[in-house]
Amino acid sequence: MPNCLFANLAQDITISRVTAEDAKRRTDLWRDLQNLVIECDAMYPKIDQWVGKTVRAGIQSGQRSGFVAYHNGIPVVSSIVKRGPNAKFCHLKVKESLWGSNVGEFFFALMVMEVRAEAQQIHFTLPESLWEEKKAFFSSFAFREVEKSGRQYRLFDDELHCVASIDNVWKTVVKKLPKLTASLEINGSSQDSDLLMSVHPRFADSILRGRKTVEIRRSFSTRWMGHRIAIYAGAPVSSIVGEAVIEKLVEDTPGSIWNQFGGSIGCTKGEFDSYVSGVDKVFALSLNNVRAYRRPLSLQTARSLVGTGLRPPQSYARLSVDSPWTRAIPIAGLLRPAGHVQET
Repeated sequence: MPNCLFANLAQDITISRVTAEDAKRRTDLWRDLQNLVIECDAMYPKIDQWVGKTVRAGIQSGQRSGFVAYHNGIPVVSSIVKRGPNAKFCHLKVKESLWGSNVGEFFFALMVMEVRAEAQQIHFTLPESLWEEKKAFFSSFAFREVEKSGRQYRLFDDELHCVASIDNVWKTVVKKLPKLTASLEINGSSQDSDLLMSVHPRFADSILRGRKTVEIRRSFSTRWMGHRIAIYAGAPVSSIVGEAVIEKLVEDTPGSIWNQFGGSIGCTKGEFDSYVSGVDKVFALSLNNVRAYRRPLSLQTARSLVGTGLRPPQSYARLSVDSPWTRAIPIAGLLRPAGHVQET
């Protein structure tokens, strides 16, 4: 299987990004994307030339992105987007076997995420019959008005042009993401973090680099062993920067904890003693499955997206269903780099 970015646990679906190297070398992943697109050739004349030349060159140059979804190892969904201020959804095809699932909706959100950094607006063309059939779907993403396209791509059906501002589209994606990512793995990691943990920026960086594998807490609970945490780097970074799993949790005296884990805590003995001063027992959290996000999600940005109710915890906070952070963390999860992937 190619580099796995996303996996739907319920339906055994994986989604892979087509990289510039895939396009250059014409890997199996590139050919899967190309073949899925060419299946539309009956309706779109010369689409094979478009994908073979324009799309391939665009992916190699970074101007376009392509994704392929696999169901039980079989390619079933393809998408292509063009980045820039006037971003375009060039292609989205979902095999009939997945109609009625949330895969198409997730792909649409993924395509928005892919272009969001540069886009001022998003546009696409579609046949009039599809607009009439799926108007509610497109409207749910803030695409509510269409006009006749100045260019006809498709045979036998009038082509319509649809456009919406990135701000309006993004607001809808933010609301949808918790539901869409609830049953997903992203880069081999599920989006069901139970805790948001504040960490000093220096130590957060050490955790993400693999230099610090044990986090110390004066107060904690053994109930959280095995649970996933989202890592919030405190001021001045003030951002969600990654995540990890609490693989092991030990409660013991400060002296015993230092003797067991001193080499993995990432601080000096003096710093450790200062932190644990005045307590008889401390907790050592052994972290694994550590994953960094491509772009940290800043507190300021998160507040602009999901509301001003976001407040970083002093130490850690449980993520409740109605917490604004529960909406923000999946957004951060989708910001992982293409290079941080799991080989399957």
